[in-house]
Amino acid sequence: METPWKLLALKPRPRKMALHGIYLTTEQKPILRRTISCVRLVFNKALAATAKAQ
Repeated sequence: METPWKLLALKPRPRKMALHGIYLTTEQKPILRRTISCVRLVFNKALAATAKAQ
């Protein structure tokens, strides 16, 4: 099975964000990191449940 993060790229990419005109404040950066961490956790749990069900 392929690594989940190859399937779902959720790592913040500052250069790519800057290309799209997205500039985060110092207050927003840790919030984004926490949000992405939570999404990863939920995704990994769902992936594990799916793998276990098969």
